[in-house]
Amino acid sequence: MKVKDAIKYLQGMNDDEEIFIAWWDIESFSISEEDWKKHMDEVERKFEWSNTHERIELAFDYAKVVSE
Repeated sequence: MKVKDAIKYLQGMNDDEEIFIAWWDIESFSISEEDWKKHMDEVERKFEWSNTHERIELAFDYAKVVSE
């Protein structure tokens, strides 16, 4: 996702809304800028996020248990 796209999406949200955001930029990886630009679109389109969502749900479930 490009930063401008994230900003556009977030502008429609309530400023006080709680959300999860995770992002990585080129500084997070050992990759050249050339390779980052060349492959980013392909990686973004094919990355499977469903497991990430399930892990966040598990974290919420755990938080409920430990707070009771």
